[in-house]
Parts: sequence; C-alpha cells; structure tokens
Amino acid sequence: MERKKQINLQEIFYALLGKIWLIVLCAAVMGSAVYFYTANFVTPLYRASIKIYVNNSVSEYRQEGVISSSDLATSQQLVNSYIIILEDYDVMDKVAQKVYATHGYRVSADQIRGMMTAGAVNETEIFSVNISHADPKVAKAVADAIADTAPEAISNIIKSSSAAIVSRARMPGAPYTPNTSQSAIYGTLIGVLIAVGYVVLRVLMDVRVKGEEDLALISDAPVLGVIPNFDAEERNSYSYQSSQSGNQNKAVEK
Repeated sequence: MERKKQINLQEIFYALLGKIWLIVLCAAVMGSAVYFYTANFVTPLYRASIKIYVNNSVSEYRQEGVISSSDLATSQQLVNSYIIILEDYDVMDKVAQKVYATHGYRVSADQIRGMMTAGAVNETEIFSVNISHADPKVAKAVADAIADTAPEAISNIIKSSSAAIVSRARMPGAPYTPNTSQSAIYGTLIGVLIAVGYVVLRVLMDVRVKGEEDLALISDAPVLGVIPNFDAEERNSYSYQSSQSGNQNKAVEK
C-alpha cells in the first residue's frame, strides 16, 4: 500500500523552529545580495515633471462650478488624445531639436519617447509629463523642451483647444529610483520564503517511518512491540564500563 504523507502543522512548525538559523541566514544573504546589486549595478534615474492644462470647447458650455460625470469622462478622453498627440514622432522631433538648440544634448525622438510617461491628474483636463534619465540635467532639458513645444502642437491639431503650462520642471535633487532600502527588504523576504519553502518541502517529502503514528498510515495491523535502540544502549554501557575500568586501573597503579 502506498503511503500518503499527511500534512502535520505541528511537525512543520517544529521543523521551521529547528531550522531558524537557516531562515535567518538565507534572509541575511539575500537581503545583502539584493542591496549590493541595487546599489552598485542599477543605474539611478532622475525624474523631471511638468503639468499642462488644456482648455477645450466643452468647457465653454459647462455651467460654472458644476462638473458632471460626462464632463469628467470627456476630459479623460481629451487628455488621452493630447498625450497621443504629444507622443507623435513629429512632435518628438521638434522636442529633440529644441533640446539640442537650447542645451546641446543630442537625443532622438525614440529616446525621448522611451524616457517619457504621461497621464491625467485626477481625471481632470490637466495632465503631467514625466521624463526619467540617468542625468538630471538631461531630464530637465527634455521636460523644458516639451513644455515649450506641447502647447503649440496640441493647439495646431485640436483647433478648439488651447494649452497652458501649469508647472515647469525643476532640477531633480535626488534619484527617484532605485530604492535600495526597499530592494533590500524585498530581498530579505525572498530569502525567508526560499528557506521556509525548502524546510517545508523537506518535511513533506520525508516518508520515513519514525514511530507508531507513521506505521498507522501504511498498515491497519496493531503494533505488538517496539524494538529498542541497542546501539544507543551499547554506547551508554560502554562509556559507563570504560569509566569504571579506568577508575579500577588507577586504583591498581596506586
């Protein structure tokens, strides 16, 4: 009869308790390794952001102080359209030319699209544009070029709208990513999960017969007796006899 291993939570708990040193070691090693990798091999990125407000024709017919759900939905759709216009290659080319003419940095339209993210601010007609780059000066230069180019680009395509810059980019003072402390915490948790998974797997895969409970899983026959561990008894007896004989030899020598 094939033996079916039953999950014993108490057995797993004591197994984890007995391997607490392994869990702590794995957590420390993984946390340190992830922290070291993040601090030394992950390129820090700086972020410069601008906010743009776009006034559309729908706003002209909106009752002052009243915003309906349809207004919010329309604004969200329009903002998505503005972002698509902003990501167009013709607009990105103008931004790249502006960056080079103003600051002397050579960036392509594809590079700008790769470092740019944009999204609506709280489902309003204001949307933010974020530029991430390893050099904070480049990030700010690209964000400033977008701020100078976007209003005209949007107004030329959507005739009934006008765009205005709500806030311009500031020079990033510190990288926003990577977060070494957060990475170390994640690495520590991964180490704990690996060690716990290893211990639990060892317990579940252990099908050795260790006692009467294990015998009951593979047979319905009653246990008639238990064979003692003679090896342990012999070791104990030998050590006792050795100590006695040693004392007797010392007495004879005297």
